[in-house]
Amino acid sequence: MNSDDEQQKPVKDTKSTRDRVRQIAYDFRLIERVVPTAFLVSVLLSLVYFVLFAAPAGLQTPAIIKISPDTTVDQIALQLKDERIVRSAEIFKITARIMGGNRHLQAGTYFFPEPQDMFIVALRLIEGDFELRAVRITIAEGSTARDIGDLIAHKLTPFDEDQFLSLAIPAEGHLYPDTYFFYPGQEPSVVVQSMENNFNKHISNATTTTFIIRSKHSLNDIITMASILVGEAKTDKDRRMVAGILWHRIQIGMPLQVDAPFGYILDKNLTDLTHSDLAVNSPYNTYQNKGLPPTPIGNVDLGAINDAADPIASNYLYYLSDRNGVMHYSSTYAQHLRNIARYLK
Repeated sequence: MNSDDEQQKPVKDTKSTRDRVRQIAYDFRLIERVVPTAFLVSVLLSLVYFVLFAAPAGLQTPAIIKISPDTTVDQIALQLKDERIVRSAEIFKITARIMGGNRHLQAGTYFFPEPQDMFIVALRLIEGDFELRAVRITIAEGSTARDIGDLIAHKLTPFDEDQFLSLAIPAEGHLYPDTYFFYPGQEPSVVVQSMENNFNKHISNATTTTFIIRSKHSLNDIITMASILVGEAKTDKDRRMVAGILWHRIQIGMPLQVDAPFGYILDKNLTDLTHSDLAVNSPYNTYQNKGLPPTPIGNVDLGAINDAADPIASNYLYYLSDRNGVMHYSSTYAQHLRNIARYLK
């Protein structure tokens, strides 16, 4: 039985094993040759990409690039190189032509939120992908031209704030507070014009026109008074009451003696004003000068304009707001002092 078992044992195929070992060894040698070559090719391709096609350093993003109509591909390539959008004008031209833009690239205003490689830049100019998205900006009532400039410069990068202020400060009071949609890189003149147009549209309201005519005050005086009211009172009723008091003070030759203009000229919160602030030498100082300030001290909506043009007449000459925002009125200075002692001390 043992002899039969020995005869039935399979004979090990030593030749087949040697062949498999030989094949494995060959595969390893092949890998040893291929991997370094592939690595070298990968490194060379990466170098070519970063030297020729990657976005160049130094671009201040976000950036706006304007391509004028009828500009040739050569001129566009040079412009992109000069503005550090691409590394090489010649390589860009070749890339654009290979990608299908050999005849025409789209003119327009392109927004670059970050540096982009040459392939993306070329494709965007071929397809006219400007990447501009309108930005929603809400201007609050009482905002000054400087407040608006700071807000827009923060939300609408890039934005020429200095140019905006040169146009907006002379238009103070005529920049209507509202919600607007502007594009990154928007020209400051367009922003100012849009806000002025909105102001003119609202001010032509029939009710407002009637109030202004009936008041016998100029439009500029109405707007200036309205800009003061926004800083002095919160509700329409209180603003109309305060307007009646302030117009009455002007009529009898009494200084307005209001604090709101000091926040405008000193760029400070009204709660931070000091006694020395109130003594500043300025035409906006309503303690030292009679009448209204020379210009509006902020930009107001139609409600405040109507309140200034349609005041509530009364015998009051003084008012104050307590710590809860409730207004208290008085006819004499003695009554006013009692209100101060009662509500503010």
